[in-house]
Amino acid sequence: YEFANKVFVQKKGTPIGVSLSCSVARLCCNSFDREMKSLLETNKIKMNAVCRYLDDERRITRALAPGFRWNKERRELQFRKKWEAEDREVSAAERTGRVLNDMRNSIYPDMQWTYETQEMFEDGTLPSLDARLWVQDNKLVVYAFYSKEVANKHVIHKDSALGENMKIASLVQNMIRRMKNTSELVDMKIRLAIVDEFAKQLMMS
Repeated sequence: YEFANKVFVQKKGTPIGVSLSCSVARLCCNSFDREMKSLLETNKIKMNAVCRYLDDERRITRALAPGFRWNKERRELQFRKKWEAEDREVSAAERTGRVLNDMRNSIYPDMQWTYETQEMFEDGTLPSLDARLWVQDNKLVVYAFYSKEVANKHVIHKDSALGENMKIASLVQNMIRRMKNTSELVDMKIRLAIVDEFAKQLMMS
């Protein structure tokens, strides 16, 4: 591949820019999903919800009890009193994420994962594509529209060559997407802040 007028040879991974790479990655991830599901069922870990987009995955489950670790050789959870004391020092989300990630990384050595929890982000929410998730009242997962700080702050420009009806239709859908990606259970202040941010983008454009 070429970058800054220099040609580079890719040393590892599937070839960049080849359509077959995407198909192979999808097959690998589908196979991984089946293996992970089997491990979870064998170890009696129930998932309330699972979703994956390409290599981004989100799992909703109850926290694991303190003291458990993943044994890669035996492919099972193991408990130690010593570990239970250690786990008292970390949050439930952190210890659960760590154990589940060890499970994931034991399936295919060539496919290594990292994990995120809402505690790792300043605002206490977990960004997922164009939504952010968080646990409310310790029992309910809610969501709201999200865009990265580096995302374009403009929408269709007023002087764009698009027809007026096309502009209006596109901007209306943009607003609908924001509202659909925001749970009806979140505080009204959050919803109003999302609308206000979109209004600023309209004015800037």
